[in-house]
Amino acid sequence: MKASKSEVTYFILSIILIAFAGGIYLFFGNTKTNTSSSQPKSSISSSSSSQTDLEAKAQELLSAAQANPSAEAVTNAQAAINKISDEAKKTDFQSQLDAVSAEVTNQTNAENAVKTAEDNQTSDNVAAAQAAIDVLTNQATKDQLQARLDAVSNAIAAANTATTDTDTAASSDSTTESTIDPNNASLTPTSVTTDGTYTYYSY
Repeated sequence: MKASKSEVTYFILSIILIAFAGGIYLFFGNTKTNTSSSQPKSSISSSSSSQTDLEAKAQELLSAAQANPSAEAVTNAQAAINKISDEAKKTDFQSQLDAVSAEVTNQTNAENAVKTAEDNQTSDNVAAAQAAIDVLTNQATKDQLQARLDAVSNAIAAANTATTDTDTAASSDSTTESTIDPNNASLTPTSVTTDGTYTYYSY
């Protein structure tokens, strides 16, 4: 039994339609799969790049704080370190920043101690300021505060020397007065007073 011409035509068209639909499915299915699989890689890559930038920024601010310790520099570096997600790197940066923070505190203490010594110049205040300066690690700040404290120490030493000289001179005058011999003929008294029993000479 022969198939009619129309049946053959429908059959061929059906095969073409099925092939066309299958091609569309395969094409768009693969495209969607490729797009879906590429998105996580892009996201991961972007995240990794972002973390690298954050670590670089934190390192930059940390180095600036180490070079010139100040409360502001510590605050800026701390804000950058807080954004790092790598715990190992974050811990390393934090330990370095803690050392800088301690130095800033020591500088403030030393500055206050030197100011106290300048305002109230005593040996005890100088000793306290010297102890505060000795723990500093920033050499520039340490030298600056030491120069100020040395000026206070020199002023105290000069004052002590002047006091000693004055005491020595007063002691010498007292000794001279107490050893005057009224019977020494080379000395002429300025006045002589007699009360009937004793004679008083004034020179």
